[in-house]
Amino acid sequence: MALACLPLRAANQTGTFNAMVTTFQNYGFEVVGNHPRCVQEPNLFGLYLRGTRRIVVCPRGNQLDTLMHEGWHAVQARCRKGKPLLTEQFLRANLSRADLRDIDALYSAKSWHREAEARAMAAQQIPLYMAHLDSSCGAPPAAGGIAQPPAGTQPSSPAVTAPQPAQPAPQANPMTKPAPSTSRTSMPGLLQQLGLPMIP
Repeated sequence: MALACLPLRAANQTGTFNAMVTTFQNYGFEVVGNHPRCVQEPNLFGLYLRGTRRIVVCPRGNQLDTLMHEGWHAVQARCRKGKPLLTEQFLRANLSRADLRDIDALYSAKSWHREAEARAMAAQQIPLYMAHLDSSCGAPPAAGGIAQPPAGTQPSSPAVTAPQPAQPAPQANPMTKPAPSTSRTSMPGLLQQLGLPMIP
């Protein structure tokens, strides 16, 4: 899995990773660092355990990017019910040639979009990633647990309609991650801890 590196000092990245873990926990996901496959497969950075709310981040590599990548697989399955966020056209235009080559070689046509989108999301700016997490999973409950659907949406069966992918917000390039800003916002959780601006 080729994941982009976040341009932060190690101490800041550790803080960002811990804040992101807390954010996923607030949405009702469990983030763990131990799994038998982490030992059995030395080149494995992490995985999402399908059918659960568990995200595994192995103790190697860029753990923040792994969490964002595998966490998005969890969001795809549990919150978006398989409905894509990014179009194939956008993914092919914005992923690196190396990523596209790897995905084409390693994944079936059925899995292509899911993997490409997770790679693109791992490269998102954190505020934009958080905005997509919130719009996909709904606001996290105040006391933890399972996030509720966004306001104004009706619960639906995953198989009721064919998925209609949406383009990402046009005002930001989702393929780059800037260093954190020093301005504070009112958004709770990760953005407030990091002092990052909220996406309008």
